Amino acid sequence: MRRRQAGLAQASGMPRRSAAARLAMLVLTGWMPRIGAAHASASTTATAREGSTGAASTDALPKVSMDVRLDPATRLLQGEATWSVPAGMPLELSLDQRFTLETVSVDGRRWALSSAPAAPPADARQRIAVPAAPRVRNVQLRWRGELAPLDRSIDHRGVIASLPPMAAVRGSYLPAGSAWYPEAAGPMHYRLRVSVSAGQRAVAPGRLIAESVDADGASAVFESMLPAEGLTLMAGPYRVDERMLALPGNRTVRLRTWFVESVHPLAQDYLAAAAVPIERHDREIGPYPFDGFSVISSPLPTGFGLPGATYIGEAVLGLPFMRGQSLAHEVLHNWWGNGVRPDWRSGNWSEGLTTLMADHALRAAQSPEAARLMRWGWLRDFAAIAPGRDAPLERFTARTHGAASAVGYGRSAMLFHMVQGELGEAAFSDALRDLWRSHAGRTAGWNDLQAAFERRAGRSLSALFGPMVSGTGAPSLMPLSVRPEPDGATVRVTFAEPLPYTFRLPVLAWTGERAEPGTLELRRGERSTTWPPPGGWMPDALQFDPGFASWRRLAPGESPPLLRDAMLAPDVRVLVASDGDDRWRSAATELAARMLEAARPASARVADLDAPVPLLVIGRHEDIARLARRDPRLARPTSLPRQVDAALWAVRSAGGAPRVLASVEDTAALIDLHRRAPHYGAQGHVGFRNGRAIVSGVGGIESPRVPLAS
Repeated sequence: MRRRQAGLAQASGMPRRSAAARLAMLVLTGWMPRIGAAHASASTTATAREGSTGAASTDALPKVSMDVRLDPATRLLQGEATWSVPAGMPLELSLDQRFTLETVSVDGRRWALSSAPAAPPADARQRIAVPAAPRVRNVQLRWRGELAPLDRSIDHRGVIASLPPMAAVRGSYLPAGSAWYPEAAGPMHYRLRVSVSAGQRAVAPGRLIAESVDADGASAVFESMLPAEGLTLMAGPYRVDERMLALPGNRTVRLRTWFVESVHPLAQDYLAAAAVPIERHDREIGPYPFDGFSVISSPLPTGFGLPGATYIGEAVLGLPFMRGQSLAHEVLHNWWGNGVRPDWRSGNWSEGLTTLMADHALRAAQSPEAARLMRWGWLRDFAAIAPGRDAPLERFTARTHGAASAVGYGRSAMLFHMVQGELGEAAFSDALRDLWRSHAGRTAGWNDLQAAFERRAGRSLSALFGPMVSGTGAPSLMPLSVRPEPDGATVRVTFAEPLPYTFRLPVLAWTGERAEPGTLELRRGERSTTWPPPGGWMPDALQFDPGFASWRRLAPGESPPLLRDAMLAPDVRVLVASDGDDRWRSAATELAARMLEAARPASARVADLDAPVPLLVIGRHEDIARLARRDPRLARPTSLPRQVDAALWAVRSAGGAPRVLASVEDTAALIDLHRRAPHYGAQGHVGFRNGRAIVSGVGGIESPRVPLAS
């Protein structure tokens, strides 16, 4: 996932997050996109139009030159910076309160700090405000301080939230937006020299200018070539492996892994896996925009993309899906998200487009059914959102919780899938190549994407984009009635509510067990449409959107229970069905904390199994089996083998309340679930043996057939 860095408020829609805050690794020679000569004229013209997307002209940006030294063992950071501010531009910098601002001068003269009102306590920032001047100004600063210790207790949701700059010998993470240096609110250019102590390597976004490694430590110089809106710095005791990837036009891309010793055996597999999507998208979209791509291990439970890199938690690097779907997703973000950056004011479209073109494309390559199940999963995730937690796409910026994920990934990906259905695959791909040529190295908003697709479609798509981007909810596409028209040649389909957008709805016309595909032309604001069945005969029944290709509410029978139902429920309770020692009780509490989004889920009793509330039930195999004898609805699915160390499955109560059963062999198996269980919310059941998932899936999913009225 491509996520906004800590410190830039995410759930509230506050300032946008930086493309620069996604790493381009130490040895990458490229934060600067390698946009070929064929792109030069388009990019030049695009810069003149940049005001429409809110990006600043690169000729009128402040520039900062920094020299930083980091000692992870003592967590001490020392830095010096010089900001060069264009004429007529004010400069406001912020620095975390944990640092001592030793000196501030402007054009060589000592500068008094602003007497502006203090920031709210939660902000904890020092402010340095320098007003505009009719000439270029140079602002020099020196600071030092102790970073926070690396917090190993943070779970995967905690990493998404705002984090302070942290350091430890096993890994340091100084995210953009955390004010670990005197940072500006807007875009900038920078040059950074960073030095770290012996046994460490430091990485930052930017073109590598120089580097050295010796017995005393390592140093490197990075320089940004494109506007950056923040700067992330990381360090660790990395072992580096490398492979050079040849691309057409005598281009090469440096592939690297930066892995700590415990995961170093995975290095060659990751190098090989990274090459595949780079070659594919370089061919299908446009030239790969960086000089390299690196995979960096993180001591935190992370998994997100950076310019020319991805930062992945050590604990999940070995999971099979990381080298396939997840890695492909992060590679594609170098085009959508880092190469063309979202205009954060109008929402983050990059996650949905990347989900469709990477994750969904991989499923489609497996089989049409695998892709169908992924689209169903987007709709099912949305169905699990509690009332009031939905939000428009134009307000989505990052995956801060499951509800945001269902919107920013699922709803967004489905919109692009619907657009692909409207245009056809060839025109859809052409539109994206157009977008890349015109916006590589720049920002784009939803309006820019809509315009690119409209040019290839030759018509307005506002009746689809407008409601999908600015609206909430999803329509029910189960009709009130389906009946033949008096002419005997057409069918009239009437829905319960006016349709929110204009699009083509796939249908299957059934006559006996014979099915013919077709599409209904639906119009925004209308409740009914007529349709001539294929083949000239009147079918017995219609099946609406059987491939789950449209954003809609699932019909009864299309929603088997999923683990995510209880995981996302705000009022979920936790029932520990087995007694045990302190280690058992602690492990059960930790599993609930990792699986559930509810901040403080209440404890439950066995009697709550009869209550209409969501439940997570944790116990040993024999105790879960005993509860299932009491209530057969809790029984383990037949598709789960008996000989498993741990199993998770979802069921519903008689009243429809979600339940998740976590059945384990012993305390060790329960502890092993801590890092695995959160990744399987989209499944209905999963079984583990020897620390690996050996089976997973969902129940049967079939759209209902609606008979024609006589």
